[in-house]
Amino acid sequence: MRPYPRRVLNNKKRIFNYRLSRGRKTIKCAFGMMYSKFKVLSTPILCVYEETIISIIRYMCVLHNFIRNREGRAYQPQYNRGTEINMNIGIELENENNNLPTSNSASGLRLPI
Repeated sequence: MRPYPRRVLNNKKRIFNYRLSRGRKTIKCAFGMMYSKFKVLSTPILCVYEETIISIIRYMCVLHNFIRNREGRAYQPQYNRGTEINMNIGIELENENNNLPTSNSASGLRLPI
């Protein structure tokens, strides 16, 4: 997914961009932890079928979580959990009359959220 361009940001779009960025950081951190455990991730997964690759990744995630629980360490996110709450206090969404056209593919991905 692509964030909204900075030149067309209202409060609603700014919050969307923030949450998208935070999600990316979380995924990158989780993948980094899995990469350190499973060196097979250092090379491309050579498989023709997309469903097989998705299954491999899912099973690695389950195995990773199992290992983390057995080692007795719960995941501790690096960001401050109160940040999002503080961002939303007192925000009144602006009138969206200043929207500029966006690409259909990016808009289509954002709508379900």
